[in-house]
Amino acid sequence: MKKVHDDELLAFIRRYRSDNGYAPSVRETASAFGVTGSTVQYRMRKLEAAGQIERTRGVARSTRVVKA
Repeated sequence: MKKVHDDELLAFIRRYRSDNGYAPSVRETASAFGVTGSTVQYRMRKLEAAGQIERTRGVARSTRVVKA
């Protein structure tokens, strides 16, 4: 299975938000990287714990990159 690297995931979220005005869904992110949704969720939890992204619980497409 393909690995998702933090810098690639952050760049994808930034680019998607810039192009569309809202964050990608977990399913869209998983599809873009060729991985499962659970893999994306795992990486996003790690990024959130590290303070690199913020998400609002219960709000779809609320992911925001907070570090450049």
